[in-house]
Amino acid sequence: SNLKRMKQRIDHVEHGGGLLLGVGGICIISHGSAKAIAISNAIRSARDAVENKVIERINSNYVPENHKSIVSNQ
Repeated sequence: SNLKRMKQRIDHVEHGGGLLLGVGGICIISHGSAKAIAISNAIRSARDAVENKVIERINSNYVPENHKSIVSNQ
């Protein structure tokens, strides 16, 4: 159902945490009381972000040329 899909999109356990921007790499922030499944999902989210080249995409699409060295993970 639509409601179930919406719940999955915003469920903190489903995603494990949120992507922290501005650190020059992949960092997922989870809640301090997160259960093991949420931490596992956070690790999966980090892996997916690396595999999908999230940092490179952010750099190429949203960061001005003169700031790219600041947010680069290289």
